[in-house]
Amino acid sequence: MKEDRRQFDVKHWVRRILRLHVKMMKQSLLQITDGVEDPYYSFQKSDYYNYKSPLYHRNHSLAMELNRRYHSKDVFFSLEFLPPRTNFGIQNLLERFYAIQDGGPLFCSVTWHTGNDPGGNKETSSIKFAGSMARAYNFDTMLHLASCNLSKQQVMNYLQAAQLDGIRSVLALRGDIIPGQKSPEDGFPHAVDLIHFIRDKFGDLFTIGVAGYPSGHHEANSYEEDLLHLKEKIEAGADFIVSQIFFSAETFKKFVHDCKAYDITVPIVPGILPILSFSSVWRIAQLCHLEIPPEILKNLLAVAHSDQATTNFGIYLATSIAKELLVSGCVPGIHFFTLNREKPTMEVCKQLGLWTREPSSASTLRQNLNLEQLRKYISELRRKNKNYRKPFSQVFTV
Repeated sequence: MKEDRRQFDVKHWVRRILRLHVKMMKQSLLQITDGVEDPYYSFQKSDYYNYKSPLYHRNHSLAMELNRRYHSKDVFFSLEFLPPRTNFGIQNLLERFYAIQDGGPLFCSVTWHTGNDPGGNKETSSIKFAGSMARAYNFDTMLHLASCNLSKQQVMNYLQAAQLDGIRSVLALRGDIIPGQKSPEDGFPHAVDLIHFIRDKFGDLFTIGVAGYPSGHHEANSYEEDLLHLKEKIEAGADFIVSQIFFSAETFKKFVHDCKAYDITVPIVPGILPILSFSSVWRIAQLCHLEIPPEILKNLLAVAHSDQATTNFGIYLATSIAKELLVSGCVPGIHFFTLNREKPTMEVCKQLGLWTREPSSASTLRQNLNLEQLRKYISELRRKNKNYRKPFSQVFTV
């Protein structure tokens, strides 16, 4: 009898371990979250509105959440990243996302890097990097898609690959026209053509964002003409707008007011760049055909000799602009262009009260720790805190 009971116990525990493993694979991997019920055993009603809950991500699109935040005035922040050029850079940035996730961004976006085979199978491609983010972390991942040099078949292949990687949000862009390169005959001359294609082929599967230009697009004949083009993109099926960088809160507030005059009612999210160095902001301004206001340019030149002083000024400027916009009530949240240096943006968010909490101790662990090391770390946590009862599955992403 004792031997039979022992055999029964072994089978019982093997089944339990396998069931837990299946649940861990099916549901998103979580980190330590104070006050959240264990999602692997039960779901609470609050899970529908908890960004760290797997149930939230299965039942909510980014478009739904943006509209909810827009109407409830529940502000948020989001972050933009560039796909690193090396596998080491990919690993390094993904590991830093442990700390970033603790801050509670509503979504993170990945740019379409045309010079790095953005739709390829390499880990450094935009699609693969965005897919790694979508699978590993519990925030929405938005893929930029610049389509002016792509055929319809290429875009279909990229969107299907993104869908398989769990990506459900796309920033639809025309992209920069490369001099001397002929666009495909069945391509997308404008972003509105890409939006029509996505809605025709995929329905409402993807949340679609578009770019807005507070100072007008440099290729448009006028500011008013650019607003008409923006309205066309919204009528084609775009869900929200992310603005290009700007250097004055008044510029953006005027843009929002003018959009309303053209009956553009979707959420408009301001894009803010915490300045890191004089050379980087000057280069970006030239690429985007923007003029840096004289007062800001004067302050930048005064601190240009020190990158740290320039970064501190950038944090101050970004915080001031974001605060003015949030206080005005004209924006649902802030989108930050990080240039893959997230610490200045983290500081801005903390000063604005948007960063949810300090990174947890688990965030310091490397993603490639083996299972035995994780068990030792869990044992150490339990030894230090006898009341610690978080299940293994909820503490680490294995």
